[in-house]
Amino acid sequence: MQKLTYFVSIIVLFSLNVVAQEQQSDRNSVLKFTPTRLFRGEILFSYERMIAEQASLQISFGPAISNVSPFDLDHLINSQSYNATQNSLLGYTLSLAARYYPLEDKDAMEGFYISPVIGINQLNYTYSFYTYNPNPNPEPYPGSPVKALDDQRGYSKNTSFAFVFGTQRWLSNSFSLDLYLGSGLKLNNTKSFYTNYYYDPNTNQENFWWTEQNYSDVSWFLTMGVRVGIGFGHRK
Repeated sequence: MQKLTYFVSIIVLFSLNVVAQEQQSDRNSVLKFTPTRLFRGEILFSYERMIAEQASLQISFGPAISNVSPFDLDHLINSQSYNATQNSLLGYTLSLAARYYPLEDKDAMEGFYISPVIGINQLNYTYSFYTYNPNPNPEPYPGSPVKALDDQRGYSKNTSFAFVFGTQRWLSNSFSLDLYLGSGLKLNNTKSFYTNYYYDPNTNQENFWWTEQNYSDVSWFLTMGVRVGIGFGHRK
């Protein structure tokens, strides 16, 4: 599924690049939004500023919501007939990129560019665990969930470095279309929890507790997307 998504995304990016009618712009700054990152739960904004004839800097920032996926409809962890869930919390994403526009007939913020990017992304979670009330008489009603353990907070944090290639086209003097594709490495750090269960036959009691997991790894990743932008300011 992931490979198919990448393949379709490449076709879409290529099609947009062919269809877009490029125009000239005299803007020196552009504020952008990346709609393709909504699929990852990120509301990502970017600000690019021209700093030299063929160079610019771009900073990207925005909130990130965990557990956003059309293929993940429940957040069940592990249960043994009980309900342990990983719930969404608000995180963040932040990156800084230097852009070089090598084509001699183009100024910065126009046409093909090469860009090293450093970034940090953190998704936050709460872990909750409920059992069901076995007593048929008192409140809460039979079968209603009862919190058995205190909530725990976890996260998934990655620090990344990537090389990105792209093209920025101006559809009018103040409206830009930025198409990009790249790859890199990221260091992942994760803190998560799962539940343990023990039945004591001597007391006829069920005992539950959280176990914390911490791990880190390095992985390769592919990034691609489309940014739409509004230009402002004038070049000297």
